[in-house]
Amino acid sequence: MSENERIKGNDYYRAGEMEESIISYTKSIMLNPVNAKVYANRAQARIRMNELDLALQDCNEAIKLNPAYTKALARRGMILQKKGRYEEAISDFSECCRLETASVYERFLERCKEKHEEEISRKKTTTTLKILEVDETEKDEVNDDGDDLDGIEEVYTPGALESQSEREYDRDNDKVFAVKKRFTSKEVTTENKIGSSGSS
Repeated sequence: MSENERIKGNDYYRAGEMEESIISYTKSIMLNPVNAKVYANRAQARIRMNELDLALQDCNEAIKLNPAYTKALARRGMILQKKGRYEEAISDFSECCRLETASVYERFLERCKEKHEEEISRKKTTTTLKILEVDETEKDEVNDDGDDLDGIEEVYTPGALESQSEREYDRDNDKVFAVKKRFTSKEVTTENKIGSSGSS
């Protein structure tokens, strides 16, 4: 009975009827919960349905039952890559290549490495505003005392808008001032100091 449901699931899958194939694979698993192939097949159908979390669970079950099952490892690698978990995906594809030398999985591994490098490069760059010249600065004391403005340090923040209002504190005279700054800026691309091994 379990094998019959597995075959029906395969037929539904080939016909493009993913929901029906998942139902048949589920029935097969209920009748025989230790068949790694059925978990891997259901995972593939769920990938086609974009049910990535459920597909990942199926791959994990298949690999638990058969750690050397390359189809399950490769499908898990595909899911992890789709989820941006590149280092884990690379690990799965590498294991596939170790188990099956000169296999199609080498192409999957290289593509995943490329995607990982692209992601690292994207995260290392960011666009900010760099202040080129301060056109005008106006200060209005918030309180009513009228003391002079000595001792105030002006702060210009990279990434600020073209017109910025801030509040500054004069520590010497215990005064708070509202400061409006207008300046000329341009967009510049900078590199963030992040490690090359980070993943989402």
